[in-house]
Amino acid sequence: MYYQSRPVVGLGSSWGQVLDVLEQIIPVYDKVNSFISLGKDLEFRERGIRGRVNRGRLGS
Repeated sequence: MYYQSRPVVGLGSSWGQVLDVLEQIIPVYDKVNSFISLGKDLEFRERGIRGRVNRGRLGS
């Protein structure tokens, strides 16, 4: 598929819709994630940012 004389890859022109949906669900996702992880989600995020999450061991 081509768009404006260039090949369209990935989601192409659908990115706008994807971003709209993400803006709507991210606040809800964050709250649910915190609840179901008993607050551990923040620790996992911090560890990931600091590079302390090893591949294959995301849950420990």
